[in-house]
Amino acid sequence: EGPSLVRIVRPGSAERDDAKRVPLPPRLAARIVAEASAGLHAAHELRDESGRPLGVVHRDVSPQNVLLSVDGQVKVTDFGVAKALNKINVTLAGQIKGKLAYMSPEQLSGGGIDRRSDVFALGSLLYELTVGQRAFDGDSDPEVMRAILTGEPFPPSRIVNGFPPALEQIIMRAIASDPMQRWQTARQMQEALEGYIAQSGPPVTPADLAALLHERTGTPPLSGARSGRPAK
Repeated sequence: EGPSLVRIVRPGSAERDDAKRVPLPPRLAARIVAEASAGLHAAHELRDESGRPLGVVHRDVSPQNVLLSVDGQVKVTDFGVAKALNKINVTLAGQIKGKLAYMSPEQLSGGGIDRRSDVFALGSLLYELTVGQRAFDGDSDPEVMRAILTGEPFPPSRIVNGFPPALEQIIMRAIASDPMQRWQTARQMQEALEGYIAQSGPPVTPADLAALLHERTGTPPLSGARSGRPAK
């Protein structure tokens, strides 16, 4: 039980794509995306009965598909467009799967994709959660695509005063245009985020995330969960 991150970052008007985004405290956003990274890494590592990697790629990591439960657990959902690379996949000609603003350049251009495409989406998600705007945006789909393909987003510190440098480095590496320049696995990104959280303050717990959910949506935390304002 609990909403998607759309309701967390756009409290009160999640159904409107142009609604004002309210950035999350950086350490809480880092915890959410670290947990999502762990879930995606588990999917990326799936193997068949003979031990052969399935090559699963989610391809649709976005605020709509990351859920936050009332007890502060993070869930990645809707693998409906995930692709196991060893299976035949038939789509309509020209169809683009996934939500445009979080798609990697290689996915947009129709090239081969792997787990690093999901890493790109994780970075785009973390950018939005902490900055309050998308890394790649525009007034039309072609403008969004052009922004992604040119690969020149503003660093978060250009938009948010005092943005944590360590977190900015993690985000900018995740959304690098060249897959070779990104975190090579979601686990690597998770570990980097865990390091940032550990070095920047006390642990960020599920109770902190439950308190964030309550603050943003009014959803009561489960009995026993700590209430009040979450840690920054």
